[in-house]
Amino acid sequence: MSPALAVTAGIRASSDPCEAKKKYFAQAAKDGDARTLDLLTPYLKRAGCGRKGRKDCHPCLRTGSDSVESTVQAIRARVKPSSAP
Repeated sequence: MSPALAVTAGIRASSDPCEAKKKYFAQAAKDGDARTLDLLTPYLKRAGCGRKGRKDCHPCLRTGSDSVESTVQAIRARVKPSSAP
């Protein structure tokens, strides 16, 4: 299994949306590919939870230097997203 696939599979298999996923972000920033990017991009959305869907569903993924934003930015700097709709 390639490093990119391994990190993508690890993120996907993580049951906890915060710390379990976040522990893969440093590796994803280094080795992630378009599949990883497709998996992480929905976590950039800051709304959709709570009453009227206005609350952030995953604020825990936005803290520290290993945030979802910095991880996605690092992957985007290296690869193009897939052309899947």
